[in-house]
Amino acid sequence: TVDSNGTLAFTGTIGASSGTFNFHGAASAEGFEQTGGTIGGSGSLSIAGSSTWGGGTQEGGGTTTFNGPLTLSGGTRAVIDRTVNFGSTTTWATPSANAEAIWTGSGATLANAGTFLDQNAFDNNISNVYGGADSSFVNTGTYTKSGAGTTTIGIGFDNSGIVDVQIGTLRLGGGGTSTGGSYDVASGATIEFSGGTHTLTDIIPGAGTGRLLASGGTVDSNGTLAFTGTIGASS
Repeated sequence: TVDSNGTLAFTGTIGASSGTFNFHGAASAEGFEQTGGTIGGSGSLSIAGSSTWGGGTQEGGGTTTFNGPLTLSGGTRAVIDRTVNFGSTTTWATPSANAEAIWTGSGATLANAGTFLDQNAFDNNISNVYGGADSSFVNTGTYTKSGAGTTTIGIGFDNSGIVDVQIGTLRLGGGGTSTGGSYDVASGATIEFSGGTHTLTDIIPGAGTGRLLASGGTVDSNGTLAFTGTIGASS
């Protein structure tokens, strides 16, 4: 175990493989690499440059902020009682079904203010496997789905940015709130509200002609909802 207190400013790469690196103060580094082990602590970790997150756990009530490009590849990763901020371009892809899942718990927050590229050609998921308080994915940037598989986000999904589904299905099963955001769904693609309560307020239209489908839970539309594709419900 490595415990960092106070300020840690490192010009190289910080990471973990099988041990534990706890940040109790303010830490920063140029790069980040995690293949296993645990990133923890109640402090902050800020990464300026390129990062790879292939596995392991991030927990402990603090924050991890990726201000440079991030690649999610190599295995399942967990976020428990922690906020992870995606501030640049994040690329998420899986070589087989659910091999690159993101598991959350205890009120974790995944916050995208950059460009989140969902390139999953196979089915993949973000799920609150570890229980506790509900976790959430907060999108204020752009979430682009360009992989043909079905991505299931089983935690809350709050959107005030752009959701661009170019192919496949984005299945939102944890409820959430969308205010002033945009849903652009290409022909043949689907955004499926599959569970929880989703509140949509003043949604901005995209150009796509795909489907916006309620297949479970409840969808409440308030204010203006302008959608250029097909709206519907199924069971």
